[in-house]
Formats: sequence, C-alpha cells, structure tokens
Amino acid sequence: KFLETRHSFHTHQTISNFISNCNISVNTYLLGIFCVKKNIHIGNIKLGPIKVEHNLGSISLFIGDKEYLGKGISSESIKVLSNYAFNELNLNKLTAGMYLKNTKSARAFMKVGFKKEGLRIKHYKIDGSYEDILELGLMKDDFKK
Repeated sequence: KFLETRHSFHTHQTISNFISNCNISVNTYLLGIFCVKKNIHIGNIKLGPIKVEHNLGSISLFIGDKEYLGKGISSESIKVLSNYAFNELNLNKLTAGMYLKNTKSARAFMKVGFKKEGLRIKHYKIDGSYEDILELGLMKDDFKK
C-alpha cells in the first residue's frame, strides 16, 4: 500500500532490471532480508542513492511477508544497515521518508534513533487523497550500535 512502486506494472524483467541497476551502482546498496530458520526471502532494504559529496544516504525497506511484521525485523535491518553506512562507508547522515499513516515504518526507524525532521503536507496521493510524508533523519554521532 505504501510503496511508490504500486504505480507501475512490474514483470520479472522489470524487477530483474531494477536489481541489476542497483548491483552495478556505486551509490546504491540493495539487500535482501531473510528468515534464516526457514531459508526464505521476506523483504528488502535499500541504502541509496548515496550523495557522496554530502556523505548522505537514504534508507528504504519493506517486509513483504506479513507473517514477519511486528517482530522487530525492520528495526534490526535498519540498525545493521545504518551501522554499515556510518562505520564502513563513513556517511554522516541517513534519511528516510514515509507516509505519515505508515506508523509501523516510522516506529521501526525511530527505534534505531531516527528523529522527525519534517512533514511534507499533502505531498503524495494514496487511495485518491493527498497524504502527508514524514521525513526522518539520523546523524552518525547520534547512532548507537
């Protein structure tokens, strides 16, 4: 419901192209989220695009298997990727944006330490009405491993 990809028709080829483009990009990291016990892919998390000149990156994610929602997997994935972004890539700041109604996503980011930085009023349309977008940010100095 909250993914911007809902506006496009996707095929195996378009998804394969997206993954290939992320894999060859030096400024985007697309990673799978897996349930190790069941050996299944349950979602994705992406860092990028990274704005190298500003040491700034954006994180987005989704858990596609509803069985795994509300179990802390999103916040754990955000924490692991944030640690990599700050300590391996030496980024100074990470950002994330989501529909204000997507409270579960906001909660997952805030659990890691992301803070509200702004609200874009009636910025995107969902289900026929304009909705607010919550903007979050996390500075390297505020990140707790």
